[in-house]
Formats: sequence, C-alpha cells, structure tokens
Amino acid sequence: MKSLRGFDTRYFMYYEDNDLIARSGIEKPVRISPCVHVAHHNPELLDVSPMPIEKQRWQRKSVLRYQRKHGNRLNWFISMIKHVIKLALGR
Repeated sequence: MKSLRGFDTRYFMYYEDNDLIARSGIEKPVRISPCVHVAHHNPELLDVSPMPIEKQRWQRKSVLRYQRKHGNRLNWFISMIKHVIKLALGR
C-alpha cells in the first residue's frame, strides 16, 4: 500500500480498488488467508432498491476515469459517449 501510495482519492466512489490492483501489476490479486478477515461494513449495501441517480453518475465517472487510465481508448470513448447521452437525458 505504501509503495502504491494507497487508494487514488479521485475515484471517490467505485473503482478505487480496481485501480489499486491495476497499479500493483499483480496478475492474480486474490489470495485466501485463513487468519485474515477483511470486510466492508456498510448497512446501506443491504438495500436492494435502485441506485440513486447521483450514485449512478459517480459510478460512471469512476468507470470513465479507470478506463482512461488503465483501459482501451476505444472503450473509454464509447463509455464517454454513453455518459454524455445519459447526462443529456437527465439520468
């Protein structure tokens, strides 16, 4: 974590963990250790109602940032067009 300078705070919500893994260069980042327990405790995650529009926008912004930084430029461009269309439609 120290060598990678932790999570990229520009993500704010969503994709900060994917970015950390991509920056690490680890090909298979999942490791099971029986003595270690990691949990993301958030009671709101149990709510199965549709995601509020503002959270959808945060998620799209994180996807765009991630794709631009680590992904294919064509995928980034396509996602950007979809994002702009959804903004125009008020979604």
